[in-house]
Amino acid sequence: MARADFWDLLGAIPGIPGTLLPLIELRAYLLSTRATVSRDVLTAILDALQDIIPLKG
Repeated sequence: MARADFWDLLGAIPGIPGTLLPLIELRAYLLSTRATVSRDVLTAILDALQDIIPLKG
């Protein structure tokens, strides 16, 4: 998520040429989406593992 935040900050710098700004915003969006999907998939995997192998406690 930190990399997506970096690209968001980079896109907020004034004076970036017109074509470059949408590319920076796209990169930030893709990194943010990938981080969210990875987190959701990891959560689903951990939930499935916990159903298969319940923790004793």
